[in-house]
Formats: sequence, structure tokens, C-alpha cells
Amino acid sequence: MFGRLYQFGYVTADLDAAVAALRKRFGEFEVLIENREQQPGSAIRRAAKGYFGAMMLEIIEPRAGIASVYSDSVPDRPDGLVLHHLGYAIDSEAEFADLRTWLREIGAEVVIEGDLPQLAYLYADLKAGLGHLHEYVWLKTAGRDFYAAVPRNAPRRAATAAG
Repeated sequence: MFGRLYQFGYVTADLDAAVAALRKRFGEFEVLIENREQQPGSAIRRAAKGYFGAMMLEIIEPRAGIASVYSDSVPDRPDGLVLHHLGYAIDSEAEFADLRTWLREIGAEVVIEGDLPQLAYLYADLKAGLGHLHEYVWLKTAGRDFYAAVPRNAPRRAATAAG
């Protein structure tokens, strides 16, 4: 595999309901993508992120009525979550290029990708062999501030009875 696992990506029908339920158990989440319905062609309406220990949880609410890589995963319950992808951090532009070569060699389809000022990303369809999509993210210098805004929650330890 390329990169190091750092994120579990989930899809929900209602970001507010899902984040409220998660906050009770895991801590704070920050809505980092808002009102994407104003951007033509965007498949994401809103998204929130939060770390739980070393692992980032990403919650995506797709835009309604737009067929996308996310729309097939929307759960029935408004606050429900469906595991959508595993996210892997890529350390350099060269490694990102090597990743593309490897994906071609194994016959994995790149189903969505983008190159933004803060990061480059792609989703590879590895469902046939592994059961889910993989997202690969190369965080550029400008992206460090973007990820720095993600709340970091430490796992809470259960209280133990004295005695």
C-alpha cells in the first residue's frame, strides 16, 4: 500500500445529526466544508472532520439529487454513518506520481480526483479486492493550516472503581 492510514471517511444523510451523535462519544468536530451546493458540479454539500487519537474521522453529507461516488453510501437514518473510504497520507509529489503508476499496474480505477492549493487527492476503487474505496491525500504546504483546524480529541479512559 501507499501512504499511511490516517482517516476513516464516512457518509451521512444529515451532517448536523451525525456530528451531534459523534460529539457525545468522541469529542469535537469542525465543519470545514460548508455550502458546496453553490459550487456547480460539487458532489459534497458539507463535511466535518475531527481526530480521535491519531485517527481522523471525516463525515461527508453529499449533495441531494446528484449521483456521485458518495451518493450510493447514504444511510437510511439521518444520523447514521456508512464507512465510505480509508484515507492514506502521501508525503510527496513524487510518491503521489508513484501511487498513480501502482494503481494503473493493479488495474484500480481512479473514480474522482482533484488538485487544490492545499492538497491533491484521488479516490481509487479497490472495492473488488478490499471492499471499499481508498482516498490518497498529498497535503501541500498550504494544507497544513487546513488540517491544523481539525479538532484533536484524546480517547477518554473509563473511570475505574476505587478499592
